[in-house]
Amino acid sequence: MENAFTLSEQIIPQKIFLLIKSIKGEPSDFTNFSNACRKAVAEDMKKVKDDYFTKPNGEKKELAKCQNTNVNITYDEAHVDHRQPRSFPEIVDRFIELNDIDIKFVEYETIKQYGHIFKDSKISDLFRDYHKKRALLRVVLKDENLKRSHLARVNAQKKDITVTA
Repeated sequence: MENAFTLSEQIIPQKIFLLIKSIKGEPSDFTNFSNACRKAVAEDMKKVKDDYFTKPNGEKKELAKCQNTNVNITYDEAHVDHRQPRSFPEIVDRFIELNDIDIKFVEYETIKQYGHIFKDSKISDLFRDYHKKRALLRVVLKDENLKRSHLARVNAQKKDITVTA
């Protein structure tokens, strides 16, 4: 019976993952590219947060001010936010455009359940450099960041007009 319990523990999370994947579908090329870009700057973002919670003398702060609400927050309650109008998706989109990248053909390496990184490390390096120049960051309460995340998503609509020749 112990083996059956262990087996069900392994199967159930996998079935839940597959169910969610079947509902949501495969991620778009932009989502895969964007996720790899997030991985490329993850250490930089952690450093921003670490530095914000460090006093000038090197001691760690237990609390720091949310740069959006001025409420004291702990390290675990904090997120590093990309300030508008330079949202993370906007930075990624502009990077793709400036570098003339066809994201359908970008290759990734998968790191277990943690997602994709770029197979070509040059893309990671280029994006990190671009992100450092373009990102306007602030440390905010996690809930403040997450409730605004949908604002950066702009999808084309039928009524949109484009410039033609």
